[in-house]
Amino acid sequence: MPISWASKLQKTTALSSYKAEYMAIKEAIKEYLYLINIFKQLEIKELLKLNNQEFYLFIDNKPAIDLANNPEHHSKTKHIDIQYHFVREKIRKGTINLDYISIKNQLADIFTKALNNHSFQGLFSKLNIK
Repeated sequence: MPISWASKLQKTTALSSYKAEYMAIKEAIKEYLYLINIFKQLEIKELLKLNNQEFYLFIDNKPAIDLANNPEHHSKTKHIDIQYHFVREKIRKGTINLDYISIKNQLADIFTKALNNHSFQGLFSKLNIK
């Protein structure tokens, strides 16, 4: 199972954390599509099987998921650049699925946040690193 990790400064200022998460979702989807394209070009058959499976992106921010799934948020999102609504298109087409994951189980946090020792140890144990 391939893993991709990146940390980037967002180019647009978000006015709330859920809008920042929504913007980050777009970047994650772009990365997924990029990797699938590379697998196709390199003819890596085992990894191309991933393209035939449903892709789940686990998000720890319910309002960001709601924003991605509900185009009726117009008054709250009219200032968000149209490029970020690429997320909604991919959800509508079934290319990706967004699922909620509790902040206690969000493994990505071990790479992106300063955690107290208890939280760090709990997440680290779930990484199955020996």
